[in-house]
Amino acid sequence: MSDPADEQTTTTTELPPETTTTEAAPPETTTGEAAPSGTTTAGGTTTTLAPPGDGPAFSEVSVAIDPDDGQDQHSKSIEISTDAALILSWSTNKATAVRIEGVGEFPSSGSTRLESKDASYSLIAADDGGNESSPYLLEVHAHAPGQVVSGHVDIFSGVTKIISFTATVDGQPVQTAAPGSTVTLTVIVTPDADSVTAGGEDVPLADTGDGHLSGSVEVSVPDDDSGTQSFEAVASKDGNDADTNSLAISVTQAGGGTTAAPSSTTAAPSSSTTGVPIAITAFQGSYAGKGGAVQLSSGAGSFKDPANDKLKKTTQQHFPAAGTGLTLSWTIAGHENARVDLKIDQLSSLPKGETRASSDFFTGLTTDGSGTVDYLYTLPPGRVTLWIDLSISDASGKPIETRSIIAFTDSGLPAIDSLAISAGEHGEVFCDWKVVRAPSSNVWLVMRDEPGAQIGDPVQLRNVKANAAAAGRTRLPIDSTKFPGQKLSFSAAIFMVADGTGAANAPPFNIAAEGRVIGTPSPATLQAGGGAPSIQGARDRDFYIRQSFQKAFGSPTKPDWDPKLGYKHNRATIIQLYDYYRRVYNADPNTFLWAGLGRMAGGEVVGGLDTAVGVPTGNAVDVSFLGKKMVEIGKAIFLDIAWQHEAFQDNTNLNGVNGIDNAFALVKQRDAEQPIPKNSYEQAWKKIVNGSDADIAAGNQMLLENEQFTIIQPRYDEIKASTDGSAETFERTSAFTGNVHPYHLDFITAMPGKDVSVFADRWAWITQEPHGMWAKWAERHRGQWGSVEKMPLDYRNKLVNLDFDKIIQQRWPTPLIQDLLPPGAP
Repeated sequence: MSDPADEQTTTTTELPPETTTTEAAPPETTTGEAAPSGTTTAGGTTTTLAPPGDGPAFSEVSVAIDPDDGQDQHSKSIEISTDAALILSWSTNKATAVRIEGVGEFPSSGSTRLESKDASYSLIAADDGGNESSPYLLEVHAHAPGQVVSGHVDIFSGVTKIISFTATVDGQPVQTAAPGSTVTLTVIVTPDADSVTAGGEDVPLADTGDGHLSGSVEVSVPDDDSGTQSFEAVASKDGNDADTNSLAISVTQAGGGTTAAPSSTTAAPSSSTTGVPIAITAFQGSYAGKGGAVQLSSGAGSFKDPANDKLKKTTQQHFPAAGTGLTLSWTIAGHENARVDLKIDQLSSLPKGETRASSDFFTGLTTDGSGTVDYLYTLPPGRVTLWIDLSISDASGKPIETRSIIAFTDSGLPAIDSLAISAGEHGEVFCDWKVVRAPSSNVWLVMRDEPGAQIGDPVQLRNVKANAAAAGRTRLPIDSTKFPGQKLSFSAAIFMVADGTGAANAPPFNIAAEGRVIGTPSPATLQAGGGAPSIQGARDRDFYIRQSFQKAFGSPTKPDWDPKLGYKHNRATIIQLYDYYRRVYNADPNTFLWAGLGRMAGGEVVGGLDTAVGVPTGNAVDVSFLGKKMVEIGKAIFLDIAWQHEAFQDNTNLNGVNGIDNAFALVKQRDAEQPIPKNSYEQAWKKIVNGSDADIAAGNQMLLENEQFTIIQPRYDEIKASTDGSAETFERTSAFTGNVHPYHLDFITAMPGKDVSVFADRWAWITQEPHGMWAKWAERHRGQWGSVEKMPLDYRNKLVNLDFDKIIQQRWPTPLIQDLLPPGAP
């Protein structure tokens, strides 16, 4: 993005004279006359929304794509192939119905299938009293099957701010309260806040659905208090106070009641005749783009303040390039003697590198403490910089305070797509990089040693004037052998070229403090020096755990995989998990036998839990101990063993270490950690990687025994000891543990009088010779299965790749192999 300050000094400018008019208007909407470059009209209808936590609201909205293409999706901007199915699901609080504009009315919790086409949707939750939630906006972008597209992302400024701080009683804002009464303090903050306190109390935060976080706490006014009671809100980031705001309530005598008031107050150098300081307590914007409204927050000071110079260059606040209007709203304390002025400026990029500036000015906009301007003007396509100053003055015209919104269009934001660091055999270090949507952007890299000291000058990976390639490999001016044993870090950022020369990006510079940084600097690490490291630079266990999550769920993390919410909430995730095991098996069906059997066992697990706990409807939550523990088991197995399969599929050479050697170093580390596995993972994988068919089967069986003994058994013991009825439900369900595949007997038939929750009984059922579950799955037996020595690979592949519903229902491929069926099989 171009710096507006730079652009104005070198561009062709058409700037109309400022126009100042004052016109009476309704309290909530202000009408102003604008300069010819823009049009401002009276606002249309405005839906009154209940305060946070006091009315209908969405607790969760999710979108599922079938089949899952594995792409990270923005929560409110979905990319989908036209041949895929799109399922929208939601749940609400304090609502009796949900309306999807243009689609219809629905229950308060539920789901519906949407058409796989370009569309914009607005979801509104409502109660029987006519109260409505803030709209939840969803945009769908459709593309042709097979076309590769980039998902949408949000980029925030990284500046933690308090958007508003209010005090209410019974849902109504107040400025007075009686001694001993209870007041609710509500705080709205930017989404990067780690924590918030209000009145000294921790505030629980929840996503408001519009790009902010919000929460409330109740505080008591002291019984013996009189005069003024002050409350402070503090927003924290990375353990430090990032922003504060305060409000004051006049404490009346008992029985004095409460008095309505606007939002919070901030100390200012001048005050009104009522004694309340004149201050801007809230100022925000909402831009109506194609995909719905985008919220824009404000900061202290005007656009021209030197303190905002850095923000002009690095702001991450953005909005759609082509929209239908901008709504600005504010609240003012001490408004009786205050005058409010609003100045809207925009700078538009035009063809041939020209720009055009325009400016609209409104004055005298509020007399009652709050106001709204609907700026009905469609911004032109292309890159637009927008800055808006809201200023207040006292009765004499003396300036009191200014807040500004600074933002730019998000069309075509450049980004670093990938960054990888590798080392050669003699200490040389290479950086492989790739950028997207970056026709005029440079990329720089900063190198640091393990203590954090910068190594040399920043390195320019991409100089767009010399070479505009979108990907490349750069040898870095560093010898890794000079940093033996250290983990070196590398941080790259992509910069807009402000004036076409790139001079503004010349080193030395600090990525975190200077330049027109777009997005978050991309990190990478390297274990350096001292000969071949035991573990590849960035490819530690956490790397492979993230990789397994990415392959299983389309994201390197999955916060909603939460065992505490039970089976019903997590059922869809569990099915994704077993589909991941199918894909792992298919990567090498002769080697990854454990993963294939895991896929098959999933049918019995899901089918049993569907019976014991129930099939979920909507966004149901299962609170039983049984459901929670069974989800916990599945996640623990995944976290302990899935990453190992990813590591042993990695044959790349990094830092002089072969990927398989790296994997062995990682599993050796795991062997020494709690819980200590029953079998050595290192020895199991030596059999799997280097052994015969019999060794491969034996090594996979060692993985299976670790799963059953080390992970499952302790949790089965907890279920059996529970007192909420889970133990009885578990016993009834597990006693009828059925066939994982068609060629072994179910537990009750094979092990009469035994208990499947006891490891020894369960393991005997799994491994009994020659007709047990594992024997038929992975082993070779001569003369014991008629003419068949082992399960044919093509039939095993058919089993693993069955639709999961067929596995649950045990609808096996036919014809069955008669010689493999165990004695007594139906």
